[in-house]
Amino acid sequence: MNEFSKNIDNIEVIKTRIFNQVHDIYKTHEEDKESIDFLLEFYIEDIDEEYHPEIFGITVEELKKLDYDEIIDLLILRRFGMYRKNNEIIYIIDLSFNPEVSDQLLVIHVDRAINIIDITNES
Repeated sequence: MNEFSKNIDNIEVIKTRIFNQVHDIYKTHEEDKESIDFLLEFYIEDIDEEYHPEIFGITVEELKKLDYDEIIDLLILRRFGMYRKNNEIIYIIDLSFNPEVSDQLLVIHVDRAINIIDITNES
């Protein structure tokens, strides 16, 4: 079994590690949380509230009670892939909310040890 297949089998463990790192970045690395803020602000502030239940799976009232760090947990894994860069294996993870409302993604690149290398936004 190749490395990618092993990681697919462990995707829930990997997802948990990545979410923990995203939370850590959001709480403690002010300069690195820009992409996370952009995505959350886009969905919460730029899209009409009437679509929030469809986007987040909770009511507008429930959403208003959550802070951004808690809303991170509502992100959904959309893609798990890999590529090679300078002979190193890099995994790519796309997280988003409801893709039928918007195609905005939080794209996370992680190294072989599942440590975040980069976080960006894409659509």
